[in-house]
Order: sequence, then structure tokens, then C-alpha cells
Amino acid sequence: MKNHENIAVKIKEPVSLNETMTLKNVDINGQVLGRFGLFTVTQIYENLKDETLEVFYTFPVSATAAVCGFMAKIGDKIIKGVVKEKNEAKEEYQRSLTNGDSAYLMEEESGSIFRISIGRILPKEKVEIEIQYVDTFEILNNRISLRIPTVMAPRYNHALSEAQTYEKETEYRADISINFDKALMLEDITSPSHSIKVENNNVTSKNVKLNKDFVLQVTINNMLSGGYTVKVEENTYAFLQFLPGVPEEKEVKPQNYIFIVDCSGSMDGEKIEKTKAALKKCLTCLGEGDKFQIIRFGSDFDSFSVSGNETGLIAATGENLKHGIDYVSKTEASYGGTEIEAPLMYAIKNFGEKKNIVLLTDGEVDDEDNIAVNIGRVIGKNRLFIFGIDDAVNSSGLKKMAEAGNGKAEFLTVDENLDEKIICQFTRINGVCCGEIKLQTGKNKIVDSLDVSKVQFNNEYFCTVLKLDGEAQDDFTLRADFDGKEYNFTVKKSNLEEIDLPLEKIYAASKIKQLEKYINRNRYSTSESYKKQIVEIAVKYGINSQYTSFLAVNERDEKDFAVPEQEQIALELPSRWQTARMSPVIHGIASKGIMGMFMGHPGGYVTSVHSVSESFSTSFAEMFKAKKSVPSQQSFQRFHDDVVNLALEVIKLLSIDALSLDELAGKLKTDTAKVSEAIEALTSLDIIELNEDNKYLLIINEKDAETLLKD
Repeated sequence: MKNHENIAVKIKEPVSLNETMTLKNVDINGQVLGRFGLFTVTQIYENLKDETLEVFYTFPVSATAAVCGFMAKIGDKIIKGVVKEKNEAKEEYQRSLTNGDSAYLMEEESGSIFRISIGRILPKEKVEIEIQYVDTFEILNNRISLRIPTVMAPRYNHALSEAQTYEKETEYRADISINFDKALMLEDITSPSHSIKVENNNVTSKNVKLNKDFVLQVTINNMLSGGYTVKVEENTYAFLQFLPGVPEEKEVKPQNYIFIVDCSGSMDGEKIEKTKAALKKCLTCLGEGDKFQIIRFGSDFDSFSVSGNETGLIAATGENLKHGIDYVSKTEASYGGTEIEAPLMYAIKNFGEKKNIVLLTDGEVDDEDNIAVNIGRVIGKNRLFIFGIDDAVNSSGLKKMAEAGNGKAEFLTVDENLDEKIICQFTRINGVCCGEIKLQTGKNKIVDSLDVSKVQFNNEYFCTVLKLDGEAQDDFTLRADFDGKEYNFTVKKSNLEEIDLPLEKIYAASKIKQLEKYINRNRYSTSESYKKQIVEIAVKYGINSQYTSFLAVNERDEKDFAVPEQEQIALELPSRWQTARMSPVIHGIASKGIMGMFMGHPGGYVTSVHSVSESFSTSFAEMFKAKKSVPSQQSFQRFHDDVVNLALEVIKLLSIDALSLDELAGKLKTDTAKVSEAIEALTSLDIIELNEDNKYLLIINEKDAETLLKD
């Protein structure tokens, strides 16, 4: 704890961060060939400052993508990146900077989140970073679902998220162009997320804000091939897709349901209303003999009761469902942080051994890999189905959790129609169950076989990727057990289609995901061998992994030895998050603002996100006015009141040069320890700063200070 001797106040006008933002624009171009897409993302940076810069930018890619290309373009010079072990790449990057050169580094941080480091951009210099990735899409009922994430939403207790700066609006935008293969018989293309233009199998969207996922729903008329192949040296890589379909039973058996609804602060506003609407529709899908329970969670969780003391499964009678819908109607996003694991474990371990757990959330959590592993360890005969509801949903984490829970995840934007996604999930829940699956490979010489689909449902594709020695020699047969009956589905060798796409990289990415599962579930021995295998595969196939990085080095003819100033590109706050009531959760939501001090205290109230001085004056003034709407946890309220009283008293002392801690404590009628703690919080967030005279300066603007004084 610092010793805060004197406090003084200085008024400072805000500075817009957008005036010198180095990232200027993003271009996203894609080529879709049935289930696959090859995408190129070009990020354009330009240094308009007078000093040399080192720039950092954090962004997401699709959860199912394999990043397979990275290059930098400076004028006419093109530098192709290579994949190296992570520490080795970092060391070479930093050495290049100290040697007077430039370097460009791309690292996978967590859950399909990447970080670009642009080392040394000279004044007036322009750098284009080109990233290429190959993706695979979900196909259901002849509809291709294509999702391009554009921003990392703030996440609960997530170190990388906490390090970000978010603004209500940034100046950089994206232009998106997606071209569909002419072999696809397109029936319809729609977007629930953006305004699009469709012309001759091409979809474009211009001047797109990078604040929500870009989503396309593409309906096709033709059946896709049963398999695709590509020959690389002595090996053939094959992607097989089977479509198992068996008769459904006419009689639907009664089911047990546990609905778990995210009521954390990040769900506030339109998201919680969408979630409530989805949950109500789910309740109306319950039938005679079904039983249910509703669990609401945030920092803690509670459950639904009809009689006041009943916490078990409740019969889905008309009267009980009406009470359940009323209970949902009264639900608010006021439960603090997104502590998602505790209610999931409670639901899995209670209410019987065979039930359907339905989770409704935006998924903005930390440690998603461990949560998924823990779900897999205890799921048993239960199944977990997830609705990810957000315009910038954590699809990567939620897919892992659903897969570990023997279920499926569906994703909804706030503007998207609910009905189709709900019908899909209930069709899976009430459909025939698929048990053991075996792939019969005949005379084919298999080097490796990886299932892309872990859990199988009726009339949905089962996908697997293979590495063969030589070419395919025989048919492939999928043997599947549905409710105790065995069925065979075949992809004939003659139906395999050669494709101009890097299937070997899809194979390598699938292999890395398999090895990551070994690491995540490994409790009793070291994982160094698995990590070494991942590095070897990533380097050999030239793709991303969490243990490797892409690196490109620009050896300059004229060295520049100036130590570059650092700039982190601010991210645009995701759509629907503009006025959300945040939980402890949103570490860094206003990274240099008053809200940061409430990071560890449930129920902080974010009303706006601004630059440094506006974060204090506007957000703090609005919080003061809206104080009654903050959840009433004692620990948070006590801290909140201390800081409010301190800040108001400091502002009232504008004409006083200095005040000792004892005097200030007396003025506030509290002890010096509390005052010192509150000052420490303000100082760490750059809301006040220590000047050369050892006095603390309050950073706000004059207009808002006058407004706050009047209030």
C-alpha cells in the first residue's frame, strides 16, 4: 500500500483515442466450397504519428478454423511468415527490434483468440498483414451456417480480456466479400446480423463495424458429396461426411429437463430479454410426463420453486409451467459474475442420473477448457444442450462444453428468430439416440483417423478426417447403433471428390485438438510430450497452435534503433453491451475508467465507455445517480460507498491545494486505512495521479465536474 500524504485536484480535458488509431481498415474475403471455406483477412495499419510505433491488436477467428497463412506487406516488399515454437518466435521478434529491424508476430492466446504484434512501424509507414485460414461449417437440413467473429467480448476473470481497452465506437471498419462455388445450387442467402448485398453467388457487406459476429444462413438445393480428398506427396487426406438417418419412434418418451439461465451482468439489456423469450418457448415445448427445474446463476445460483420449499424436479403441468413462465418473466441480469461451472456441476450431480441440461448464456467465461474437461468427467448419462445468445458469442468455449456434455450448441444473435434453433435442440433431445459408432475402412491403408463429430444425432452429418498411405483403395462404411439397432452408411470410393483445398491442414488442426484433449484431461502425469507433438505438427503443416506462433521479419536496409512507442488498438464494445449492467466480470471494460475499481465486486454498473477522463466523470456521475439499481451485496455496497464518498469529497475540495489523510478521514468520518485503499484504487486506474509535488491530481473534465457537484 502506498503512503498517500497529500491530495490535490487538477481538471483536465479528455483526449480522443481515435485521433491516432493505427489500424485503419480490415478486409475479409472468403471462398466457400460446400462445407469448407478459405478466408483471407487483411489488416491495414498506418503510422500517422511522428514517432516509431509497436502496435498490438487482439481479434478472434472462427472456433472451427485452422490458420494456415501469415504474411506482411510493406510497400512492394512481401514477407511470408513461418511457424515457430512460441518462445523461440517471441525471442526472435524481440531480437529483431533491438537490431533495428521490424518484425510481425501472431500468437494464439486462448479459445480462438489471436494477438498481432507489429514491431516497428516507422512514421508515415503503411503495413498490411494478411492472415489466411480454412474453416468447416455446420450443415443441417441443407442449410450452411457461416459465422465470422469480429471482436472478442469482455470475459469474466479472463486475463487477456482484462488487458484490453474497449470503446463505444472505433474508427476502423471492415469490408466483407464471400464468394460461393458455382457448383452449389443456392436457394437463399440471408443474414440475421448484417445488411448484405447478394449478386451472382457473391455476398458483400461494406463499412462493417467490428462489434458483432458476421452470420450467413445459406440454403442449398443439392446434396453434398460424401467425401473429399487431396493428395500431398505420398499421402492422401480425406474428409468424409456421412448422413445417418433412421426411422423415429412415433411415441415421445417423457424427459427430465434442467434449464440453466445466465443472469450475470453481461446479459443485461436485449440479451436477457432474448434469453427469457427462448426459455419461455422451451417451456412450452414440454409435454405430458416431462419434469423440469430452472436454475438462475451469476456469482451464485438459485432454483425455481412452486410451493416455496420445493427444489427438485417439478411436473410439467399446465399450472406449474405457468408459474415457471412467470418466474422467468421476473428474471433480471443482476446476479454478478459469470460463475458457470458451479450450477452446471450441481445440475449434473443432482436430479437423477439421466436428464437433459439446457444452458442459455453468452459464454463469456475464463478457463473454458477446464470447465469442458470437468463436465466430461461427470456427465454420465446426462446430456448438455446449449443456446449461445449474443452478437459476439464465445462459440469456441460453448462448443467444447456441449461436446463434453454429449450434446450440441446452437448460437443466436439478438435479432435472430428463435423457433428454428429451439426446434433443432428439442428434435435432438426427443429423437432416437445414437450409441457406438465405428468406421470400417476396408482395404484402405489408414495412417490416422480423427472424428470431427464426437456426438451423433439422427439426420445430422457425421464427419471424419483421415490420413491415408497412398490413394483410397476401397469404400468407407459407418456402422452406427441407434437405440440398440445397427445401421450401415457407406461412402463409395467412386463418390470421393478431389478438391482444391488444404485438407491436410484441416487434418493437422484436428490432430492438434485431439492432443489438446490429452493435455486438458491429464491430471496424473506431465504433458510435455503432447505439447512437443503439437509443436511438431504445427511447424510441419504450417498452422496455428497455442504452443507456436507465426513470425515474419523485415530486415531493413536502413536500421532504425529508436525504441518504439507502444500502442494497443482499442476494441469496439460488442453490440448490445453499450449500457449493460456488468459483473465483476468486465475487467477492463473501461480499462482506464472508474468502473475498473469494481472489478472484484459483484454488480458494477456500466453506463458508458469513454476515454480516460470521460470514464471517470460521466460513468461515475451516472453510477451515482443510478446507485439504487445496483445489486445489494454488502461487500460491493460498502466498497462502492467508500469510493463514492471519497470522490465526491475530493471534488468538493477543488480550491484546496492539499489535505492530509487524517484530515480527509475526519471529513469523511471514516478511518485512514479505508481512505488510503480507495485512493489506491483510483490511482491504479489513472483516475488520479501523483504529480511532481507529491500531490494527487484528479483527472476529469471541468464541465462534468460542475455537473457532478450540482448533483
